[in-house]
This record gives sequence, C-alpha cells and structure tokens, in this order.
Amino acid sequence: HGAVYAIVESVTKYVAMGGDYKKAWLTLQEYFEKLRDDSTRWGKPFVALLGAYYAQEKLQIAAIGGKDSMSGSYNELDVPPTLVSFCIGTVDTNKVVSNEFKNTNSKIMLLKTKIDENELPDFEDLKENYELIHNWVQKGEIVAVGTVKNGGIADTITKMCIGNKIGIKLDTQEKLFTPMYGSFIIELKENNSEVTETAKTKLIKLGDTIKEQEIIISETEKINLDEAIALWEEPLEK
Repeated sequence: HGAVYAIVESVTKYVAMGGDYKKAWLTLQEYFEKLRDDSTRWGKPFVALLGAYYAQEKLQIAAIGGKDSMSGSYNELDVPPTLVSFCIGTVDTNKVVSNEFKNTNSKIMLLKTKIDENELPDFEDLKENYELIHNWVQKGEIVAVGTVKNGGIADTITKMCIGNKIGIKLDTQEKLFTPMYGSFIIELKENNSEVTETAKTKLIKLGDTIKEQEIIISETEKINLDEAIALWEEPLEK
C-alpha cells in the first residue's frame, strides 16, 4: 500500500501542474533495513516492489531509474521501510497551474478518487480524474490545483490559502483530516460552464474563497491566516 500510494502521490502532483500522466516516467528510491538472514526483512522490499509494479501496471507508466539502500540499520535501530516515487515529464510552462488560490469569490471543488474495499485506489476512476484535470488545465478552465495527501483536505486548503493570503468559507460534510491520495482540490475560473457541468456528477463543493484572511469552518471555528503562518513557520524559523 505504501508503494502504491507513493506512485499515486507523485503522478497526481505532476498532473496537478498540467502534465499528461500517459507521458510520465518514474524513478524510485528505496530505503530498507539490513536484510540479514531474516525472511520478514527480505519480504518488505519484495512486497513494496510488488506494490510499485501493481501501480505502474495499472497506470501503464514505467520506472526508468532509481536507487536502493538496503543497509539502513545501526545496532538495533532500523529505518522505516520506505519506497519513494518521483514522477517526471514535460509540460507547457505557459499553461502550468500552481496550487495557491488566485481570486476571491471563487468556487472551490473537490475531485475525489474512489477507494476500493482493499483500501487501494480505483485506478479507472483515478485515470478518468487525471484526464479531467489535464484537459481543464490545458484549456485554462481552472486557476489553482492542489493535491490531497496524508494531511487531508485541511492541510491542502491551508496551503492554498496561505500562498496569496486568500481566505475560504468552508461548506462541506467531507472529513477534513482524512488522507485522500489521488484527489484534487481546484479553484474554478469565473463563470466556468464546462467544469460546472461536470460538477453535477464528479465534483464536490468545499466552499468559496473570501476577502477575509481567514479559514472559516463554522460560525464558531475560524483560523486567522497570519496566525496559521506563524505557527507553521515557528519550528524552523531559526
């Protein structure tokens, strides 16, 4: 699962910028403890590579390079078994979309990828979402795209607000802190008829951007962006 979602996360970031997933390539970095004569230790990189292959086969994307470290142990300490995926490709820089909100009074929507009974992505739904985002970026239909990862909607929305200090008033029943790898949060271009038509079946409205520099969750729950930025930056400020 970790390897599958590592690949999904990297490809999703590439698509969010405007990339065509069908023209993407991967390179993988692996970190594992010393294997020694322990079958369980040997099993971890093996099952991770099976997961990586599963995701590559589903998306029809090849890993063309990489590096593995199989000696991540010191005495009784071991690195967490990890597979990291990097997705690369080319895009038209005149059409690249960044993740920060651009305007007030914009509709903010969630394009959510289905998860199956095994807690794996529905790859047919994921590829359909990739095509939608790619086409909308190419046509200039959306002005900001963020990807949802382990921090959930809350994490992505916060970063999208901070970029240009544009607030948002949320109006959603979606769980804010649930990981949603392979899902996108988008800011619609004003009076966007094409995306709005799709919204009837695929998109979930999260809220609207506002001129106030706040994340408004409810009448009693409001987060000031300057305070959020200060808290976010404080641990590494020095």
